[in-house]
Amino acid sequence: MIEIPSRAIREAIEIIEAEADRPWTVSALAERSHVSVRSLQQAFQRHLGTSPMAYLREVRLRRAHHDLLESDPSTVTVGSVAYR
Repeated sequence: MIEIPSRAIREAIEIIEAEADRPWTVSALAERSHVSVRSLQQAFQRHLGTSPMAYLREVRLRRAHHDLLESDPSTVTVGSVAYR
């Protein structure tokens, strides 16, 4: 039986996906998700097998990879994509 992620983890994922460019901390994500830091960390580990910050890093890397593939290498540098 597959367990459905809790409201808090769904909310945190939506926040990360919508605002991945913000300088998030686990504390800020937990506050926005209305749970404790520990509860958020445990929920991510239980449902996704990763931490909130590792999930955020993956989202950012996925977007950077996409941006690099879609960009014109004569006008966009790896550094500029990484900075974003």
